[in-house]
Amino acid sequence: MNSISFHISTTESLVSPIVIRLITANKCIQEIETRLLINTNEWDEVSGRTKPLSRKNKALNRHLDKTQSELNSHLNLTLEKAKNISAYWLDDYVKTRYFNVNYLPEILISTQIKDYISSAPTKRVKRTGSIGL
Repeated sequence: MNSISFHISTTESLVSPIVIRLITANKCIQEIETRLLINTNEWDEVSGRTKPLSRKNKALNRHLDKTQSELNSHLNLTLEKAKNISAYWLDDYVKTRYFNVNYLPEILISTQIKDYISSAPTKRVKRTGSIGL
């Protein structure tokens, strides 16, 4: 039985990319990092989703549900055509389908930008008192 799940890559930082993991019937494991970033404190590793603490997290969970459903459908179609799942199947499909910036919902793009900016190191400028990156 094949399974598709989501995890975060183990990093020391507060923000980590979400990883798609495919485990095939013959126990071959494929992983690919998405461009979706999440605060590691907001991730639930057991469910493979974000903790639904905010509107952004709920939208991200809906997006992950849709992505998992589409990946499962494509996987089943590939297997019905008696094609083998190669080492590059997940990589090829995900890159062509989900790394297209036009595909991502607008709320996810804007929240990813906000998260990136908020996690950037900042310092206060002495003369003006403003905060700069």
